Amino acid sequence: MVETIEKQLYGNMSKKDTEELLNIWTKYNKEEYTEEAFETIKQVLIDRGVDVPLQKSHKVPETEDVQDGDIESSDNNKKANEINSTDDIKADIRGWGFGLIFFGLVHIVASGFLNPVWGGVIILVGIINLCVQHRIMYIANGVAILMAGVMNLALTGSGGWTVFGMFQLFWGVSEIKKFFQYGHLYAVQR
Repeated sequence: MVETIEKQLYGNMSKKDTEELLNIWTKYNKEEYTEEAFETIKQVLIDRGVDVPLQKSHKVPETEDVQDGDIESSDNNKKANEINSTDDIKADIRGWGFGLIFFGLVHIVASGFLNPVWGGVIILVGIINLCVQHRIMYIANGVAILMAGVMNLALTGSGGWTVFGMFQLFWGVSEIKKFFQYGHLYAVQR
């Protein structure tokens, strides 16, 4: 009988389109769906070849009258820049693209103070970010920042540009680390 219920649940979930299943999965509303339903949704998504994203995180509220089993979604506590899905990565990379294009244009407009050649490079990397919205762009962005940092350290001597160059080295390494940090979001969870 249990097997029949599982088959029926799988059949019902299979009728839903992938977008709806992903929405149910990521919202992780345990008041609306059972744990068995979530496991079935996960299996349906895997069977469809979909990368199963992380579910919304939940935590126990920090009040004294919490009973066992009471959980609360931590959406209100979510950091603005927290990345939990491939869609979040795409949005982050898209933001990089627009930001890089803007700063590239600033380099060109302020060519008496900033290097217009770097402006062109920054614009090109920004366009690539808009076209290739994948975590691999964290490496491209990190390498571009590292190159700028090395050039600022090597060509400017001492002063503010040296400090900025050191900051760019740290920043570039941090961006490259994101490639590895978010790799799990691209792996199909089996």
